[in-house]
Amino acid sequence: MLQQERLSILRRNQYILLNAFTLLFLLIFFVIIHLFPSIPIQFIFSIAFFCNGILLLLPKGAALGPLYFFPSMRELYDYTEAKRGTEGKKARNIAIPVRFGVGALFLYQALVFPIFREPQQYSGIFFVICVALAFILINVILYFQNRKLDRSTPEQLKGYIP
Repeated sequence: MLQQERLSILRRNQYILLNAFTLLFLLIFFVIIHLFPSIPIQFIFSIAFFCNGILLLLPKGAALGPLYFFPSMRELYDYTEAKRGTEGKKARNIAIPVRFGVGALFLYQALVFPIFREPQQYSGIFFVICVALAFILINVILYFQNRKLDRSTPEQLKGYIP
């Protein structure tokens, strides 16, 4: 088990790195939207969800995401996996079909509904609102997941699948 001081430093680093990767992903997403305005936004979302589902099928390091490749985050992931036990594997097994299902729904919407095939133009305010909502949602969800995980024993986490 990690000491509380070390855990709080790792959690702070986790927030910083996750927000940086989120910003990078959103910037890439909006660059694609502006470079290829004729591609339906739903198609781009479907590709993102399919790629995420494929990453979950890969071995441990790749499945945990880019944060796992930072040495301090590897320590945090190992702590999380040890604390969650078998519930972590259950969560991963649930996440894989969900990611592919959501990707399929976005792909279906992009291919079937012709109204979305017209080129879309998005303003800067749209980008700012999306980034703000993404950061708020990601940080609030991560805060409550981390709080639940850090305050619970492995026995209390039985059946908890974030």
